[in-house]
Amino acid sequence: MEHQHRSYARFKYSEDDLDKALDEIKKGILSLNAAAKKHGISKSTFHNRINEKVPNVRKMGPQPVLNGDDEARLKHWIHSKAKLGFPMHPTDVKDAVQKILKATRRSNPFDRPGDKWLKLYLKRKPEIVKRNTEIISKSSAAVIEIAIRE
Repeated sequence: MEHQHRSYARFKYSEDDLDKALDEIKKGILSLNAAAKKHGISKSTFHNRINEKVPNVRKMGPQPVLNGDDEARLKHWIHSKAKLGFPMHPTDVKDAVQKILKATRRSNPFDRPGDKWLKLYLKRKPEIVKRNTEIISKSSAAVIEIAIRE
């Protein structure tokens, strides 16, 4: 007999709904109980947000190993290398990240980023696209427009 896994939504409300409800509570338009009933959000969530026991930004999971600035520089480096005709192999990107982490002496859960890290990085940066490169001969690479027109 197979096990059925129940899927459920972790949050049944959006950040905008939560912000609107918190605004109504802070302005005195609704009480905490009334806002909880109206918006379908638990009272403890409101209580924790009002008393600043949890951050206002909802982010699940651990913090990224590279900060936003480092990730942007890495993206720019990948793009500039590709424009010069040197597409980056995933191992090259992982090597670069490993060097950055060693140079800055940042604590990280891995010595070298793995395939999952790369997959999630590419998901965060959709403008970087993985493509298969084609190996061509020197004669094909040396073809110019004049030779094609003849």
